[in-house]
Amino acid sequence: FFPQKEDSGLSDGQINLINNALIKAFVVCVIPFSVIENSFFIDLLQSLCPSYQPPSRKVLANKLLNQEHSKIIIKREVVFKKSSNLTI
Repeated sequence: FFPQKEDSGLSDGQINLINNALIKAFVVCVIPFSVIENSFFIDLLQSLCPSYQPPSRKVLANKLLNQEHSKIIIKREVVFKKSSNLTI
């Protein structure tokens, strides 16, 4: 699904795209973070993209979740700054 580099690894951009999709899917679908370390789930990811090494549940639950949360906060702030009239 993802073009491979000559060394058959993924670019940082491709890894970020996959990781962002993963964290969104886990959060929106309320999937326990422990699923990321399930051997069947890892097999699924490897069959889709053999070069991809999924993050640990700790990285998913901490680093990736915090990054996604920060993106949402920034987007919200941009919307608030552009709004002249807000009603609570």
